[in-house]
Amino acid sequence: LKRIDRALDFTQTLQAAGAAYFSQNPILASRLEKLKDMQRRYLAHEYFNADWTPFYFKDVAGELAEAKLSFLCSGHLLDQINAANLTADQQTLLASIDDLVTQQGMRDYIVNQQFRRDVFVKGALALSERDLRTLWLQQRFVLSTQRQDIPLKAAGALGEADLQAEVYEPVLDTLKSSPVSVEEMINTKGVANLDWSRLTQAIAVLVGTGHLQPCLAEAHTAAAASHTEAFNKAVLAKASSSADLQYLASPVTGGGIAVDLISQLFLAAMARNAEDPVQHAWEVLSGQGQSLIKDGQVLQGMDANVAELRVRLEGFQSKRLPVLKQLGAVPGNR
Repeated sequence: LKRIDRALDFTQTLQAAGAAYFSQNPILASRLEKLKDMQRRYLAHEYFNADWTPFYFKDVAGELAEAKLSFLCSGHLLDQINAANLTADQQTLLASIDDLVTQQGMRDYIVNQQFRRDVFVKGALALSERDLRTLWLQQRFVLSTQRQDIPLKAAGALGEADLQAEVYEPVLDTLKSSPVSVEEMINTKGVANLDWSRLTQAIAVLVGTGHLQPCLAEAHTAAAASHTEAFNKAVLAKASSSADLQYLASPVTGGGIAVDLISQLFLAAMARNAEDPVQHAWEVLSGQGQSLIKDGQVLQGMDANVAELRVRLEGFQSKRLPVLKQLGAVPGNR
């Protein structure tokens, strides 16, 4: 891990020395900044392994075709919203290309795609419109961000775009207190006025921006709860000695939820009915020789750290805790 830090430091030195490679590839400066903040274990397997070969889309598609797998779509839902990523001329250009593999390759050049997240399938069979609508109606969704904290904005290759309030606000309002199915959504006054394509696109955009998550069926949620609670208790127990585990499990979505170390320490204190979650968090941090960072500066001394922890606890209780409870990720809160 120290070798990775030295490599990053050396690369910054090269950049600071005015290496033309950076001036002629200006996007690399922001890429290097992102790498500096990433977990070193991730960088080790992603960039520092023995063989690291980027492939064109056609290369990957060709190799997977040998296993009878074909490209279905991007796994990143916002990639599928053309209006957020392509100008009208670019959409026309891509539509003129009949070959799907060539079309995807050209799209990569148009949006300067650097990392693809693709879904390939074997033996894909198209659903009828009726069957597809039935599946949509049955699907449940839950907010993973508090309703009032969701901005009506989404970012694509063309930049940040404003979302239409008359479409998105009624959808979000139906979800503010509990998971609901699409069928339940369209039976509400505000959503009932939306046509089908606008509704499904709005849901896709909200999932793509990370504010909305698809849910398991209610019966599956109940069956998963005991397992996820045991897992989450183990993660919170580990938080007292390590920050390696950064996700809790949700029986509602069947997936993971990012939860930082400080939030985990607050949850662990609450699970133990600790009188003061802040005191518990500070005892753990100080015992590990750690201090909080605020505005890029390491806080010195107990008083400054405890004061900052109280601010963070207030924010956690008002914004993050209600979401975690709705997702069933708080041990003992079913």
